[in-house]
Amino acid sequence: ASGRSGGRNAVYLYVPNMIGYARLGAIGVCFGPFGLRPPTVALLYGTQAALDAVDGYSARALGQVTVFGAWLDVLVDVIGRSLLWCNVAPSVGPVVTCLEWATFVCTHAIAGGAWRSDLEAAPWWVASVMRNGFKSPAGAFAIGAVHGLPLWLFCRDAGLLPIRPDLIGLGTGFLLAGRLLAVAVELFMIARHAGRLISRDDPRRG
Repeated sequence: ASGRSGGRNAVYLYVPNMIGYARLGAIGVCFGPFGLRPPTVALLYGTQAALDAVDGYSARALGQVTVFGAWLDVLVDVIGRSLLWCNVAPSVGPVVTCLEWATFVCTHAIAGGAWRSDLEAAPWWVASVMRNGFKSPAGAFAIGAVHGLPLWLFCRDAGLLPIRPDLIGLGTGFLLAGRLLAVAVELFMIARHAGRLISRDDPRRG
């Protein structure tokens, strides 16, 4: 039987989407009123983040690639990072969170699940990050920092990084550089989306 059998509602029960629900539950446990110790939070959060690769693989392997699944995947990512950022950096975290949510809205409003391949009007440095669905050196650098920086900061502040302070500083700087590259791409995406909306307006309207 096809991986897409069972009608439209069956999409909700596709394996990659079930993984997404499990990830969302794990995030809720991490930041809910359960009083988990930092090592447990780091392990649980890191596990659900790693499952981000599993759901994409399972979607392709089972023929269960859907627009809903692509949306859910990014939604879970942004929810998890939002909560983690606000935990580790209460002053800066909300700013990063707002930027990620704005980018999410702008990338999915028109392109939907194909947003990763939407390179229209993209300068070379944006294209280098997004090429092949972020499967490029620049893409791995930026996306790795997007996912890794808040978790690294959480582990650093909790004393969970068993390395020398100078190496912790180098790691923080490396991830920060990658996150700043991602910020530049996010700002481009938001600006491009705003331009597309303006271009849709009829200039003859009063």
